Amino acid sequence: MKSILKLGITIGLILFCVGYLYTIIIAFRIGFIWGLISLPFGIFFCIAEGLFWDKWTPFFQTAIGLSLLIISIHLFRKKFKEGI
Repeated sequence: MKSILKLGITIGLILFCVGYLYTIIIAFRIGFIWGLISLPFGIFFCIAEGLFWDKWTPFFQTAIGLSLLIISIHLFRKKFKEGI
């Protein structure tokens, strides 16, 4: 259980840092909010993967990751067209 929690905290911190990188690329609000919510979600997904949803969690992680990527690309292109 402790190793799963440590893994979740690590993944959450990585997502938190990626969120702050997105503040530079996209917009302050989006990156800051993503950075704030990613830490508990990283912990939640790793605990859920280890305890409950062993088969389904990678699917959820992939779907959420692709959704965030598509939204980020759309917003970045929209900002780029408007002129940063």
